[in-house]
Amino acid sequence: MWYNEMTLMLRHYIDDLGTPPTYADDRLKECLLVSAIRVKNDVDISSYIVSLDSLDITPDPSYGDSRNENFMLLVGYCAAAMITSSEFRTASGRNILVQDGGSVVDMRYVSAQKKLAADFYQATYEKIKLQYSLNNLSGKAIIGPTAICSAYVGGYYGSYGDFRGGFY
Repeated sequence: MWYNEMTLMLRHYIDDLGTPPTYADDRLKECLLVSAIRVKNDVDISSYIVSLDSLDITPDPSYGDSRNENFMLLVGYCAAAMITSSEFRTASGRNILVQDGGSVVDMRYVSAQKKLAADFYQATYEKIKLQYSLNNLSGKAIIGPTAICSAYVGGYYGSYGDFRGGFY
């Protein structure tokens, strides 16, 4: 099933491999489903139906002919970005610096590290999303404006600008 494989991937991304884990499997499954909805909106992937009611993705993106590791990777990084961003917001509310005589307790470092992780996963998600979108441009073209910048004037070619209007 998709949630076994993708939950394990997500646990590795967010380093939640301890015993007991920080996040319950059900919570990670919900996060993966919300991320799958976001990925479907961000990237042109319409072959999957994501249901928060039944907590399922159909067809299973981790099995058989419908296996799509690109989709699984996008969803995993999107979920990791969501979780680490939430952890950063929580940690930033606990920024404290206590000095008492010669001893110091400085918790600002924890928040800074959480922000680095959140930024990393968000940037990586955006990079993978762009790469996926560019790789799936089959049959599409990007066409920009064109201009003729040289014309035959006075017996030689020169760059005099755009003479499409005939004013030369």
